[in-house]
Amino acid sequence: MSESPEHPQTPPFAQSASRIAAHPAVRIALILLGLAFFVYASVRVVHHQQRAGHGSSTFHDLNQYGDGDWGVYYRAGLAMRLRLPIYTLEHGPLLTFKNPPAVALLIAPLSTLPVGWARWIWLVGDLICLVLIYRVAARVIFSPDDSGPLRAALMAGAIFLSSHYVLDELFSGTTSLLYLLSTVAAFVWAKEDKPIRAGAALGLAVCLKVVPLAFLPWLVLCRRPGRSVSSFAATLAVLLLLPAAWVGPSRNWALLRQWPQHLAHTEIKVQDYRPTNQSLSAMLTRTFTPAPDLPGLYHVNIASLSPRVAHAIWFACSCLIGGLIYAWILLQRHRERPYSAAALSLLLLFMTLCNPLAWRYTYIALGIACLYVLRALARGMRPYRPIIALLAASYLLHFAPESLQALSARFWGAVALAAAVVLASRWDSMRINSRVDRQVAFESSRADADHQKPR
Repeated sequence: MSESPEHPQTPPFAQSASRIAAHPAVRIALILLGLAFFVYASVRVVHHQQRAGHGSSTFHDLNQYGDGDWGVYYRAGLAMRLRLPIYTLEHGPLLTFKNPPAVALLIAPLSTLPVGWARWIWLVGDLICLVLIYRVAARVIFSPDDSGPLRAALMAGAIFLSSHYVLDELFSGTTSLLYLLSTVAAFVWAKEDKPIRAGAALGLAVCLKVVPLAFLPWLVLCRRPGRSVSSFAATLAVLLLLPAAWVGPSRNWALLRQWPQHLAHTEIKVQDYRPTNQSLSAMLTRTFTPAPDLPGLYHVNIASLSPRVAHAIWFACSCLIGGLIYAWILLQRHRERPYSAAALSLLLLFMTLCNPLAWRYTYIALGIACLYVLRALARGMRPYRPIIALLAASYLLHFAPESLQALSARFWGAVALAAAVVLASRWDSMRINSRVDRQVAFESSRADADHQKPR
């Protein structure tokens, strides 16, 4: 049957993915695989924290209040519950609490539980956030005629392509998934003309991490920006003032004043030279400045600039990239082309790469961009080989050795993914335009046929 303007032909790739995902055996296998992973992850994170309590952990942060990044949050929640100082250097400047007091208040109820149980509850919350992130993002990435099995197959593919970041986040226990969910929800709600919810969600995200501020112009560009921005400001103010209900206004004010000072005192100036930091700032610093003579630090240093100059270049590049993305959004809106899914993907990539401290788990946002590109391939994108090559490069560069990570291999893999998003968006716009042209021609020919009928 020939393709009609209203019902375009489903590409073979999408048909095969739908059939595979809809097969009962595949569904049962995926459910069993998910349950097995949940059991493994539960045992791993709980055992890890309990070993830290008995002093037998191989990690460097041994204490009865947890280990690693999760231990930082747990100790801050415990200190908030007991009304003790939350900004301390007891465990060094690296593993110290650097979030606003409201985050410590969020963790405080979990500190009433043993650290193993608290960590398990946080793991369950992370998994729920992961599912919700993709379900919310699907509202702008998929079209209504996409089948459920196809959506499930493409989401599984996107999670696989970002699985190394997902695993790192689940086992680290940071707030990355929570603020990513709030950011994606703010984007989608603003698009759906729900400004109060959008502003509140972005306010929560910014309270957890500052980098979601990159989405604030999106609220301004959507409908009723006054309501969304007012909701954002009100939510952020309420969250910053909320600990006053527990520790009192004067104590909360002291904590809010101590927070930026603590950030300045615990700033580790050599973080940009660590290959695990794959941000734009770190890439520029390693490329153009010499690293201190310390173990574990790398540099390329082709210009011998000062770190201050490198950071100034990073700030200028970040402003330029952000401006170009929003200029593209305005251009697409003026031309009445689809742009929401590509805009969400590009803004998440921008938020991730321009974060001064882009550790591996912060790259978890790249999964949404992978989902958008896979959906374009499922629509029958042509040519598809460059997109597949860019996706493969983005995936494989994560596994590059440390010497290549010093050259920002993972960063350039994310740049390759951004290029795939741009190509997919361009093809999507051309597809929509051609469909509109076919629709116009179809209606015109039908009108001519009706006109030529004998009366």
